[in-house]
Amino acid sequence: MDPSTSSLTTAEKKKPIVIITIGMAGAGKSTFVQRINSYLHSLDPPSPPYILNLDPAVTRLPFEANIDIRDTVNYHEVMKQYNLGPNGGILTALNLFTTKFDQVLNLVEKRAETVDYVILDTPGQIEIFTWSASGAIITDAIASSLPTVVAYIIDTPRTTAPATFMSNMLYACSILYKTKLPFILVFNKTDVQAHDFAVNWMHDFEAFQEALASHSGTTDDEGEPTYMNSLMNSMSLVLDEFYKHLTAVGVSSMTGAGVKEFFDAVEKSRVEYESEYLPELERARAARERSLQAVKEDSMNRLMHDLSVDRTKNPDAALNDRWDPEEQEDDDDDDAEVNVIDRSEEPWPGHSMIIRLLGNKDIVEIATADLACASIVSGVGVEKLFKIEKVGEGVALKEIRLEAEDEGVPSTAIREVSLLKELKDDNVALDIVHVDQKLYLVFEFLDVDLKRYMENGNKMGNPISRDIVKKFTHQLTSGLLYCHSHRILHRDLKPQNLLIDKHNNLKLADFGLARAFGIPMRTYTHEVVTLWYRAPEVLLGSRHYSTAIDMWSVGCIFAEMCMRGHPLFPGDSEIDQIFKIFRILGTPNEDVWPGVRQLPDYKQSFPNWSAQDLNDHVPTLDPEGIDLLKLMLTYDTAKRVSGTSDVFAKRTLIHPYFAGFKP
Repeated sequence: MDPSTSSLTTAEKKKPIVIITIGMAGAGKSTFVQRINSYLHSLDPPSPPYILNLDPAVTRLPFEANIDIRDTVNYHEVMKQYNLGPNGGILTALNLFTTKFDQVLNLVEKRAETVDYVILDTPGQIEIFTWSASGAIITDAIASSLPTVVAYIIDTPRTTAPATFMSNMLYACSILYKTKLPFILVFNKTDVQAHDFAVNWMHDFEAFQEALASHSGTTDDEGEPTYMNSLMNSMSLVLDEFYKHLTAVGVSSMTGAGVKEFFDAVEKSRVEYESEYLPELERARAARERSLQAVKEDSMNRLMHDLSVDRTKNPDAALNDRWDPEEQEDDDDDDAEVNVIDRSEEPWPGHSMIIRLLGNKDIVEIATADLACASIVSGVGVEKLFKIEKVGEGVALKEIRLEAEDEGVPSTAIREVSLLKELKDDNVALDIVHVDQKLYLVFEFLDVDLKRYMENGNKMGNPISRDIVKKFTHQLTSGLLYCHSHRILHRDLKPQNLLIDKHNNLKLADFGLARAFGIPMRTYTHEVVTLWYRAPEVLLGSRHYSTAIDMWSVGCIFAEMCMRGHPLFPGDSEIDQIFKIFRILGTPNEDVWPGVRQLPDYKQSFPNWSAQDLNDHVPTLDPEGIDLLKLMLTYDTAKRVSGTSDVFAKRTLIHPYFAGFKP
């Protein structure tokens, strides 16, 4: 059936069918999308599709996307902010975009009456979409709303070898198993290599055996069947049943040959989706929603009980009325605007609530009838920061959206709330508020972090001064001492998590990775602390660490302030980070760091660098400052300035570098 007539064959308009295109890098996936897009535009009458680009790293698209992930998430900024490599950047960008996918669905559903096809172009790094949680969420969300088919694009010329063909088929089988959706094999580039051989191999087991034998032989030098031959034979037998239920088409993205046959297969998949896949999807979705709701309610009840939060202080928490997204829909049809996709720009649903400012100040109750007046300062992932101007001063609300979590309250939120409630200090959370499926942490409002503070100073030709460096270092160390004295490791110290107020006072923020400690030799998570500020013992795989990891981070931040915002160890991967440290401080041995050879990731083959003079890298520091920096960046954790004893005060806060300094 011709796609151009699909909307005319029934009295009632069919729902558009979603085509999720998946393919390895180099398979011609984006060119394929361009070709089917051109085909649909060329029909009489034209049937332009609604296209979503989900690849944040693509430089240029050969087609116009209605919704582009790049308009919402800046891939390069994600890599920079989170210190990630290319694949990690793509995955994180996709994760962030997924938190807004309900809005994408709303936009797609608005166009359902005017389009016949919705096309998703996924990242070329195939495993990022097919095996990630964000890919599964996107696939499940769209397949639950609209008929959906997966098109797996294969580079035909590169599949002529039996082993490569088998590898592609195994990948296809795994994707089919993962998505559980109608599936079409698209053998691309048939203008270079016809796909007949592949179809023959799929349906004629003996033909494949002959090809396998001619390509690699069936026996070894001693006449025994080769391991690979036996393995391939076994796998091909297993896949024989898989082939029987698979649709395969050959397409040339260059010439357009086979595109019509592809759309014929898509229409057949619509019937398959509605008769076989949709009922099962609906059953699974209903069961999952019931389970998630139970988990969320149980998790929230336990959290509120543990924190002794009186829900009567938050009357709206008990209300049954829920925010209806349809009441907040944007009537603007211009889907290309960033604010349509970026949730941080959308109007905030009104709720009555009481925010109590605590601390050393008198208790002030702020009754806000509507949070619509709140200005959104920032928003990343499932957290947002708001500023509310009341009684002459601002407070910041850090929102944690619970409905985005598959397992109830995020573990980082539970940890952060629990520890902040323990720290009774002006520098930390003032209160906690629970409304509906949202949790708010109330903070003093500070609108600039140390990273932005240094960047702004450099842009204005007024870099951070020596006196301010000394003041910030003293305040950072004092704040950290307060945390350590309460047996709390911060574990994520970096300039972005240090906030500056209007009086140039520095305060610690973001305790999402913080953890209480009691026994110094306790086993902890390997992946903590942003890469540039990560201590060498953590980089080398140690799971036994204490306050020393925070002090290493302080040393890195201290040096960065002295270097006008340039990091001392700017590694782009864990091994590069290790080598950046070794090149400056020297490769450690048992003399300078007892026990280093026993760390899990230490290698005897590490290059042997000699230590350099720190003054060459941080020339603005005086001799006392260099000495303090050396103490903070000492390899041996037993000698690194840390802990909660008098040693910490004597060697840091009363270090000669701070002589004459008045807090």
